Amino acid sequence: MDYNTLYYQMQKRNLLYYKNPKTKIYDDFLTYAQSKSGVLAQANAIDFYNHCISKLQTNSDLYPSFEILEIGVGNGAFAFSFLNKLHDLDKQNSTSLCSNLTYTLADFSSPMLARAKKMVLKNKSVVKLKFSKVDASILSNSKTKLQSKKYDLIRCNELFSDVPADLFCIKSSKLYQVLLSKDMQPKLVLAKSSQIDQIAKKIINSLPEEIFIPINAQSAKSILFLCANLKPGAIFDIFDYGFYFKHDFEILPDMWNLAIVRDYNSQWTVDLNFIYISIYLKCAGFKTHVQSQKDYVQSVFDKKFAICDDSCLDYVPLKPNNHKKRLENLQFDEDDSFYHMRITA
Repeated sequence: MDYNTLYYQMQKRNLLYYKNPKTKIYDDFLTYAQSKSGVLAQANAIDFYNHCISKLQTNSDLYPSFEILEIGVGNGAFAFSFLNKLHDLDKQNSTSLCSNLTYTLADFSSPMLARAKKMVLKNKSVVKLKFSKVDASILSNSKTKLQSKKYDLIRCNELFSDVPADLFCIKSSKLYQVLLSKDMQPKLVLAKSSQIDQIAKKIINSLPEEIFIPINAQSAKSILFLCANLKPGAIFDIFDYGFYFKHDFEILPDMWNLAIVRDYNSQWTVDLNFIYISIYLKCAGFKTHVQSQKDYVQSVFDKKFAICDDSCLDYVPLKPNNHKKRLENLQFDEDDSFYHMRITA
């Protein structure tokens, strides 16, 4: 049986998956970005709107232009809901944020960009739209047109869990790299010191033995690259599936190891190690804040939501008058391991 690094397996499979014109990503897995209600996108739009209005209040003499970059755009559903909500907020408050906004959608897949463009062009706002072919997995190793721009908001949804990563574990106090066969059977080989940085070593040594820990080193480098494109006072939002808090590790090693890498119709995705990303960025001088995605939505709307994990992933507002009728036949979870990371300079 042939074994290879997780990095190799993800790079090989995901390139073919996302560049295939026949791929319909949301037939293979669910995501909050494409929920019918668009609650997550609306929350992000409200948050960004309030951020911009706050900046304008400190500089009322000039209505500046605003730039947003969404990288890893999927089918464009998030941008569609986001821009529609911004339009509504402008209308409600007699502001003109949308007319001063440029929204850039970037992805490495031409078929994905084409689908996103078709979706986003239907939005009702008057923002200027741009589309750019960019590979988030090699940003730190290449020059792109993104380098000439500075953004008020950079955001991505379930992107960096798709970027190739490596898998390690501690067993009997020794560091191993986890290799995987094409059907995800694991094999442990002693890791060399040069294969992992000091931040990753400290994190792995602080976590339970025999659990497979992804080190998203390439994601961390790409995120740091994007951070250099932020305007002063700008924000970078990452929404993804992963782990960060102590309670995430309250699971048996065998169950953890079976779930850490997932196969969706030949595409492989791995949990984002928010602990590693956060410390990596802090060492580079950036501030990070991590919270559950549901907590982020609740804080923006200032009301309680339930997580719906039935035929779709969505957040459903809890209201006394519709609680029983609306929620009776749905399956809900209190925690789903989806996180929001806010990065600021």
